[in-house]
Amino acid sequence: MIAYLDTSALVKLFLDEDGYEVVRELWIGDTPVSTGGIGQTELACALAAAVRDRRFAPERLTEDVVDGTFLRTRAEIVTTDAEVLASASRLGVAHSLRALDAIHVASALVLRDADPVVVSWDDDQRNAARAEGLPLFPPTIRA
Repeated sequence: MIAYLDTSALVKLFLDEDGYEVVRELWIGDTPVSTGGIGQTELACALAAAVRDRRFAPERLTEDVVDGTFLRTRAEIVTTDAEVLASASRLGVAHSLRALDAIHVASALVLRDADPVVVSWDDDQRNAARAEGLPLFPPTIRA
C-alpha cells in the first residue's frame, strides 16, 4: 500500500486544518507516501496564499518547500508526463473535474500496482477516485 496525498492533504502538514493530525501522523509513519509532480507547485502556492491571508507565517514558507526538496525527501513523486496528462484529460471529461484534480487522480492511478490509497479532502477528486476504483482515506469527511 502507498498513500497518495493530494494538495488538500499536503497543506495539512503546515496548516492546522481539519484532519491535520492524521496527515502528520501518516507523514512521519512507516507507510510509503506519494504525490503528483504538481503537488510541489500547488503546495507552495497554497502556502503563499495562506501567508497573504495571514494564516501562515512567511518565514515558514522555506526554500525547501518552494523548490520541492521537502516533498522529495519523503514522498515518491509521480512524474506529470504525457501519459499522465492524457489520462487526466480523459478523467476530467468523464468526471467533470478541474484540471489539477484530474492530474492528481491520474497520478494516483499510475501507482495502481502499489495499491494506492488516495488521501484527499476534495469532494470532486474523491468522487472521481472512488469511481476509478481507488480506495480513499479518510473513508468519509465532514462537510
